[in-house]
Amino acid sequence: MPGPTFSNIAIALGVRLGGWRGALWGGAAVILPGALIVLTLAAVYFRGGLSPALGGAMHGMSAAVVGLVFATTARVIVGSIRDWRSPLLAAAVFLLVGPLHVNTALVIALAIPAGLWLYRPRRPSS
Repeated sequence: MPGPTFSNIAIALGVRLGGWRGALWGGAAVILPGALIVLTLAAVYFRGGLSPALGGAMHGMSAAVVGLVFATTARVIVGSIRDWRSPLLAAAVFLLVGPLHVNTALVIALAIPAGLWLYRPRRPSS
């Protein structure tokens, strides 16, 4: 499924080139192919995905999904770590949610002010 930016561009170009009908066709051309693929895969899964014959294929798809999640996570990490504060905040959140089993909503409620304080604007030293 395309992201929101790509969908918005397709709809904006559709409006520019064909008015409201162009916007509808632009949105449909971007959204429908991915939606149909996902619906087809869901139908295949629910029809025979639980059978032993397709078990290997399902395990293969699971491995592909795990790989995509790891690759996406690596991109986000590389793009977001700029100094010592980001890993410190991430490690604190990981420790609180993971080994210490603190409620996730509470950790988010604590991490937001901590992040705002860590990244507050600094006054120039005179």
